[in-house]
Amino acid sequence: MAVGHLEAVPDRASWSVLMVCTGNICRSPVAERLAVARLTRLMARVGLREPLACAAVVSSAGVQACVGEPMHPLASAALDEHGVDDAGFRARQVTTAMAERADLVLCATRQHRADVVTLAPRAVRRSFTLREFARLADWALADGRLASLEPELGIQPEHLRVAGMALTDAAAAARGMTRPSAPEHDDIADPLGGNLETFRDCAASSTRRSGRWNTCLRACCCLGPGRLTEDRKNE
Repeated sequence: MAVGHLEAVPDRASWSVLMVCTGNICRSPVAERLAVARLTRLMARVGLREPLACAAVVSSAGVQACVGEPMHPLASAALDEHGVDDAGFRARQVTTAMAERADLVLCATRQHRADVVTLAPRAVRRSFTLREFARLADWALADGRLASLEPELGIQPEHLRVAGMALTDAAAAARGMTRPSAPEHDDIADPLGGNLETFRDCAASSTRRSGRWNTCLRACCCLGPGRLTEDRKNE
């Protein structure tokens, strides 16, 4: 694995991740809350005891949001089965400022990504579908293209942003190197109108992809290959 050196990241210390879907009541809030849970566990694994907000902020919005509405009841039920709640959630409309401010934009589908890029062209390189990002990050890790950070004084909360931006750059560079078996395989289907099982499938897809890019993020945070292998078995 390539080894990189930590560099200061201007403007803020926390890594900003924005999840996007249509109404911001099903797919993106589920992805948001599951990513928060994954990142919280990641911080513990790399020895960080600070609150997640010191290192990362994960939020969500919709391209045609049901502004102010709570999460869909079945989405909440699916999250509950993962030990995650919907406390305080309200749907938001995605804005240009949100997309431009985010270090990483993860969308439910290719169309959502296209909508985000139309809204905020400067976010094009750091915007992906959730499935696409997991696939590209996996490829970058397997191909040895992720730089491992080696801070002299140990991992600090701000290093999560450095690692996240390095992972995003590696995934962007991997575009065209690996493709899904069919384009639609980079999308997460809308569970709206389905039953609880449909929402469970949506949550399972989101947590699997979050688990995969969290494994790659741990690689950027300087965990050894043995630990990565062990963690992959537990995903």
